Amino acid sequence: MLNKSKNKYVTNWDDVPVVIDLPYVAHLLGCSRENARRMCQRGDIKAFKVGDMWRVRKEAVFEYMEKGV
Repeated sequence: MLNKSKNKYVTNWDDVPVVIDLPYVAHLLGCSRENARRMCQRGDIKAFKVGDMWRVRKEAVFEYMEKGV
């Protein structure tokens, strides 16, 4: 979801879309897109692919953050 402010992504957790892409995951976690991709590939973050693109449910990002990994 795009925001009209300076930030490209909404960071208010309630406004984050249910399913997000890797750039959004990376933004929320403060890491690179490549690092977010690796976390999805390893299964650290539960994710799924649509074609060749990774998608992540926002609950999976929250679960990852709760683990404190």
